[in-house]
Amino acid sequence: MKKFDMRPLRRAFAEMRDYGILAEEDFLCCMSCGVAAMQAKADKLPADAQPVGYCFYHGQDTDSLAEHGRSMLAFNGFGATDSRAVGRIIVGCLRRAGVRVRWGGDARERIEFWVKRMPVRSNPRRAVA
Repeated sequence: MKKFDMRPLRRAFAEMRDYGILAEEDFLCCMSCGVAAMQAKADKLPADAQPVGYCFYHGQDTDSLAEHGRSMLAFNGFGATDSRAVGRIIVGCLRRAGVRVRWGGDARERIEFWVKRMPVRSNPRRAVA
């Protein structure tokens, strides 16, 4: 099993929340369920606490992340918020956290990201033959 350093990604998601974005990792099973659940979460919030948008990767994306260290983010703006502006915030959070990102600026396009592989450390107690 490959191991990847998820700490930068977690920092980026925490910063997204600071910007008023509903941000979830390994969120539900698929895109359709995730989008519906994000809208439902926003609908339950009081009017003065409405998020500007959402960002998540779902279970299928998590599988890709665990295998390849690469995956995709779903995102969108709520209400009159420009979805491209939400995407720019997300990309900025990821980059500041040290996560490699590729996105062409189109709100209809998911944001691709990579996490780094954890360094392999030798065990000094292991006997070498």
